[in-house]
Amino acid sequence: MYIELTPSPFFRPEPVMPPPGPKSDVLARLRSKEEQMFLKWNVVMKPSELLRGIAANRENSRALFHGLRRQIRAIRRRSQAYRDGQVTIFDLVLVRLFDAGHTMQDYGLLEFYLAEFLGTRDCVSNADANRIVAAHLAAQRILDDGPIDELPTVKTANVQDEELTSTQNSTSTRYSEDVKPPHLDNLIRVYEKAKDDNHKVGATHSHNERSNSIRFLRDTAENLLRYLETVDEHHELIPELNDVVKSSQARAEELAGGRKRKFEHERRSPSMSPYRPTGYTYEYDHRTGRGGYIKDGWDHSRVSETWNRASDSYRPRYALRRH
Repeated sequence: MYIELTPSPFFRPEPVMPPPGPKSDVLARLRSKEEQMFLKWNVVMKPSELLRGIAANRENSRALFHGLRRQIRAIRRRSQAYRDGQVTIFDLVLVRLFDAGHTMQDYGLLEFYLAEFLGTRDCVSNADANRIVAAHLAAQRILDDGPIDELPTVKTANVQDEELTSTQNSTSTRYSEDVKPPHLDNLIRVYEKAKDDNHKVGATHSHNERSNSIRFLRDTAENLLRYLETVDEHHELIPELNDVVKSSQARAEELAGGRKRKFEHERRSPSMSPYRPTGYTYEYDHRTGRGGYIKDGWDHSRVSETWNRASDSYRPRYALRRH
């Protein structure tokens, strides 16, 4: 005897939810680290000696905030989703701290910006931190106001970093005054000084001195090259700058043990090719203009399990830990 069974209209099978995959676990860990880092810096109630030195000068304070706002704008132009690989934990924490308050009394925001974005966390002395911050403030003031009379200095109670200004008036360039657009004179001056200082650093100097010198040359050369490509793409300095940027980047990476800055890592981009190999993702390097397929499975945040910068700026690309 054959009986046909029909499903009851009141019966609705529960959907079978797939088990959480590795991507959801990664996102959960990233959000947890972000929250921990935000809470840590949001409760900073006392400025460091370096920040007090900056706050003591109105022009330096203004330049610091303008640089901070430029960083915030750059972050917000990118996708804020971790899965897109366009921001790091540090980027999103900076935005959250900025949204929570952005005055000279918001010490957590400013200390986080100095430590993690300007790189003062990696400095071994106040003089190194002062030098990095002074160069950053000079660049911001030039962008804001055009040529400046002298490079800014950041003074602390124990250290006065006068190295940046000791030779500025004696530094001359070989370029004609009448062909320089606004801002260019000071950018070239900073670049020439960075190049001269780097030539003076030899094998007898400490590893830290050599590393700081080549990184300063690399950063100033990159800044000047970007500016010239915007205002005068046929400038006679561009070929030299291209060579200096390539050599200084390679040397800085070598002195850092093969580690790169966070934005020197290839960005993951969706492949436009229908022939994308299974298990691979297309990545494009905006600096070299080249791209290629690499295996999937690494953490796009460039942040280590201890959320300290272990795989962010100046750090190697670590493989994602599996639990």
